[in-house]
Parts: sequence; structure tokens; C-alpha cells
Amino acid sequence: MAGSGEFTRTGNNRAECINLMGGITGGTAPLGEVVATLSGAATAGVITSLTCSAGTSKALPDEAILLIVDAAGTLGTIEAVCVNGAAAAAATSITVDSQTIKYTHAIGALVYLLAFTPYLALLISSAPTDNTLGTEYSQTGYARQLVPWTAPTAADPPVAANQGTITWGPLSGANGTDVVGYCALHDALSGGTIANRYAWWTFGATRTPNAGDSLQIAAAALTMQNYH
Repeated sequence: MAGSGEFTRTGNNRAECINLMGGITGGTAPLGEVVATLSGAATAGVITSLTCSAGTSKALPDEAILLIVDAAGTLGTIEAVCVNGAAAAAATSITVDSQTIKYTHAIGALVYLLAFTPYLALLISSAPTDNTLGTEYSQTGYARQLVPWTAPTAADPPVAANQGTITWGPLSGANGTDVVGYCALHDALSGGTIANRYAWWTFGATRTPNAGDSLQIAAAALTMQNYH
């Protein structure tokens, strides 16, 4: 299978935030998007959680990397932490790996989602949109797959692609009727909402797997092109 893709509203917002360096008072916006605001200070020293009484804006996957950015936007005080166990959407506390932070981050500091493990989901039926997730394939033997990406090429426009072969299956529960026509990039192995999906692709040809079949995307067959 092969396909070309487009970023979702969430994916485009992340890119805009990065390139314009906007979004907070001091004009500094690191990679990612704001997912929480501290309602309790993160004091210099060992921390194991972040308190955000207003709730996280979306679910945060296990091992995601977060940045704590003071509201003034000072570059020198930005610090990274790692999520320990997934945090649900609207969570008022985020558990993080125990670590020592150098600076005290006051109430009002912003928490950005910096990085996550990218997983690819197969979709059936109608195409996804900015407002709909589409229907994920769900037969026995299926699971989202990790998908590392290449750096964008030097060509104009630049293009990124999947680094290696991606395989789903064997799909022991495939029913021979589900038509796979799309795939989507998520930040977790399962679940999530529109806010946790960053791009989708339409395959050049659909597939209708039978029991025991596997579906594959060859290296470099899935591409994402930047426009300017």
C-alpha cells in the first residue's frame, strides 16, 4: 500500500506554533502545543507530578515529553519532563518520572507537549476529516504500528516518508468485508480523540483483508509533503 497525506488541524497548529514562536506572553513557543497550565508551583528539586486544576486539554500518552515554560517566556528556564503513565483528557494532575528540576516554575506556567511515540492506525469506510476520526480497523490480530519518519528532503517542496516497512497482522480475525482505505497518525497505541491525531493518508488502492492476511506499507511508500 502507498499513499500521500495531509496534516490535521492539530498537526498544522503545532507547526504554526513552532515557526511563529508565538502563543505565550514572552513570544517563545517551543515545539508542540499547550496542553495544561500549572495551578500549583513546580518547585526546584525533585518532582513527580504537575498540578493543573483546569485540566489537560487532551489525553497525554505514556512517555510523552513535556516542556514547562514560564509565562514570561524565558528561554533559559524551559525544562523537560517525561509523562509516567498516560494522563486522561481533563486530568488535573500529570504524573511524571521522578527527576530534579533546576528552576521553580510558578503558577501560570504553561505545559507543552513536545514529543510522543508516533503510531499509525488503519481506517475503513469513509475518509477522516478535521472533525471526524473515521472508523479504525478493529479485527483480531490488528494493532497500531510504530512508524519512524525520515527527515524532510532538500527538494522543493520537501517530502518526508516512512523509514521502513510497516506491517499489520497476520489479521486472524479479518472478515473479508472491511475495506481499508486510509491510515492516520496518533500519539498512542490505542484510544485518543481528534486532538490526539496529527495527520492522515489516503491509500492509492484499497485493501480488503481476509483471515490470516497481513497488510504492509513499503519503506518510503507513505509520504508527507510540505507546502509553501
